[in-house]
Amino acid sequence: TGLHPRLGILTGTVRNALDDLMHAGVLIAVVNCCLAAMGYWRFGSERADFGNLGETFATSLEMLLGNLPQGWSGLPAMQLYILIFVAIVFFLVQNFLLAIIVEAYMTVRGEYVALETEQQFPVDVWNS
Repeated sequence: TGLHPRLGILTGTVRNALDDLMHAGVLIAVVNCCLAAMGYWRFGSERADFGNLGETFATSLEMLLGNLPQGWSGLPAMQLYILIFVAIVFFLVQNFLLAIIVEAYMTVRGEYVALETEQQFPVDVWNS
């Protein structure tokens, strides 16, 4: 925004990261489709929560929010699937998104730090 440079950091960060976030969104969609297909293929005939692709996507969303499927600890194959899901989604994808946002923020922040006209917000508003 043009009101104050510090207020523009948020919008500048989003604007700067938008292209990378769009590409990351495509990557995340492909990864989630692959994980859902793997879960449907392996557990579709055994479990109702993986019975079709829609249920598998719903189960994946619940797992993303921290709700693991019932009886997951009794099946070694389900334990491995959840380990793969957590490793990919939480450790890789979330860190990837965080890196995109932090890199965009640092770029925008560096541009605003270089401005010589910026003072504290109340002083800048009062003087304008």
